[in-house]
Amino acid sequence: MTKTRSFYAILMCLALLAAIPAGIRAQNVVTGQVDGAVVDSTGGAVPNVSIPLGPGYQAPFAQKVRAESGIRTAAVGMITQPGQADQIVRSGQADMVFLARELLRDPYWPLRAADELQQNGPWPIQYLRAKRG
Repeated sequence: MTKTRSFYAILMCLALLAAIPAGIRAQNVVTGQVDGAVVDSTGGAVPNVSIPLGPGYQAPFAQKVRAESGIRTAAVGMITQPGQADQIVRSGQADMVFLARELLRDPYWPLRAADELQQNGPWPIQYLRAKRG
């Protein structure tokens, strides 16, 4: 019987805290038959750590991990606007963006983003009557 190489997606959440080498060492976990992506987090839940906040503030960490390790990354951190998410991916700062609080505030964000970015995609059938244009 011929063995085929299997790929498994691993999604890791790293509390980088400004210790980017910890993120780079994560590459050791995602080698061989494992394909991976890293979601960066600068440790906002860690006490006594001051992290400057602003729109997309964690995207540069994702970019650094991506550049120095070759691992696909997802940017997080105050990504609220469709154009902002699009810019992060198109500029190569990250391979994808993850939204959290913004999806709690606006559960229709993906549909609104597709509309704003002029990307036509399928809508859930039950939402079609609400679609503009």
